[in-house]
Amino acid sequence: MEQQKELIEKFVGKYRCASMHNVVPYCQQLGVSRFLLKLVPLAPLPSMSLTYDPPSEQFTFTASFKVGPFGFDDTHVFKTDGETVSYMKIAPSTFGATTAQWKDNTLHMTVRSILDQSKVKTLPANQHIEIRRYFNEQNQLVGTHELIQADETGLTSLQQQIVYWDKI
Repeated sequence: MEQQKELIEKFVGKYRCASMHNVVPYCQQLGVSRFLLKLVPLAPLPSMSLTYDPPSEQFTFTASFKVGPFGFDDTHVFKTDGETVSYMKIAPSTFGATTAQWKDNTLHMTVRSILDQSKVKTLPANQHIEIRRYFNEQNQLVGTHELIQADETGLTSLQQQIVYWDKI
C-alpha cells in the first residue's frame, strides 16, 4: 500500500508534452477526420494534469490540445481497482469504456467498445486500446497507446503512439 501511495504522489501533477511519436497514423486509425489530422502538426504541444482524490480513490486526468477554434479537451475520472468502468474520450467525438489498474510501476488502462453504440462513436467491438503510463530513466512520464485488433488468428497491433511528458 505504501508503494502505491508513492506511485500516486509521483504521478500527480501538471505536465507539458515534450514529444509525440506516430500520433497522426494512430489518430487516422481511430477515424479522426482528415481535416483535423492536418491541424496536428500546426498545434502547440498538448498539456495535461493528473490529480487524485483520496476519499473517493479517484484520479482525474485532464488534457488539452488546441489549434485555433479546433481542439481536443478531455476530462476522465477513473479508479485504479481494475474493475470500475469509466468512460473516456479517445479521439474527437469517440469514446470508450475503460478500466485501470497498477501493474508494477505502470498505470495500465484498457479501453474497449461501449456497448450502447447508438449514442456515441466508439471502437469496433473487435478492437481495444492498451494505455500504459510510466516514468522512464530521465524521469519523464511516458504514455503509450496501442490499438489492438482481435480476429480469428489472434491479436494484432494496428498502431501505437508514444508521448513523452515533462512535469512542470
